[in-house]
Amino acid sequence: AAGAREMVASGRGKDIMDKLRAAIGGAIAQEASRSQDRREAFLAQRRALSTIILSIFAALTVMLMVFLVSLWRSRSARFAANTAALEAAERNQTILDSTIDAIVILNPSGTVEVMNASATALLGYGSHELERRDISTIIDIAPGEGSFHKRVGLIDGQLRRSFLTDRHVKHRDGREIAVDVALGVMRVPSGDHLVVSLRDISERKRVERVKDDLMSTVSHELRTPLTSIVGSLGLLRAGTAGELPASAGRLVEIAENNSRRLIRLINDMLDIDRIESGKLDLARDPIDLRPVMEQACIGSEGLARSNGVTIECHIPDQPIMVSGDADRLLQVTTNLLSNAIRVSPKDQAVELRLTL
Repeated sequence: AAGAREMVASGRGKDIMDKLRAAIGGAIAQEASRSQDRREAFLAQRRALSTIILSIFAALTVMLMVFLVSLWRSRSARFAANTAALEAAERNQTILDSTIDAIVILNPSGTVEVMNASATALLGYGSHELERRDISTIIDIAPGEGSFHKRVGLIDGQLRRSFLTDRHVKHRDGREIAVDVALGVMRVPSGDHLVVSLRDISERKRVERVKDDLMSTVSHELRTPLTSIVGSLGLLRAGTAGELPASAGRLVEIAENNSRRLIRLINDMLDIDRIESGKLDLARDPIDLRPVMEQACIGSEGLARSNGVTIECHIPDQPIMVSGDADRLLQVTTNLLSNAIRVSPKDQAVELRLTL
């Protein structure tokens, strides 16, 4: 305090205060400049931060928009695919239901998965009554042991047999219905499914029975009088009613041969069932072809004369032996001669030549 009073008394106090004020003013000015610099730096930093935040926001907005657009496209594509799948399923079901054949789809284990409307009508079961039940419930198409695919003959995606004829399905009421069975393979990710098509052939079987009965009746009614005619002609040719002129005897022989041919044709009609089943037997006897060809020529003379055509038969003197059925060979030769006679111009000759 004494030193301060001495300095004030000496007049240096004012200088000190001026210097102090100047120093404080400079410090204040310097601090103000620093504050301004800090403020400007803060504002610049805030502007940069705002720019970064806006950029980040803009980027996030764009990303969000891209994500939403992608999600919308994905959902739209999924919706379109689901719609198409639903339409395809409805279309397939409509096709299945509109098919006149009964169709049953089996899964790899051989149990029923889907049936169409025709199948329910044919079998008498509801659409879901046979679901997950073995196909043997209605028809046996896979006998034996082992896996279903092995028993049905499905190997490496290929069926050994795709068509089964004259089978029977079991109706719900216990009766059996005759059907033809067609098999197909439907390849899906869950495994090879079998498509079983059942065609009702009951009406066809009924018509075949009626036809067979009619043929049997007609054939029997024709064969009886023809047999009598053949017998009578044989008696005439043998001279029972007296000696016949050569020309009359020739005509009687032709009539007898043609009558016998009609009997053979009737017998062939009766053999139709055996032909269709592959059980028709052909004779394998040693025969001389010369009498067969002579009979064919004699039997065709009447047809040839009515068409203005002549028949020339060239038959060798030595026997020509074969192993065969004389009646069938005669039938074939006669048919060939008949065709040749019908297409030949008048006054022409049809040649039948037998050679080794």
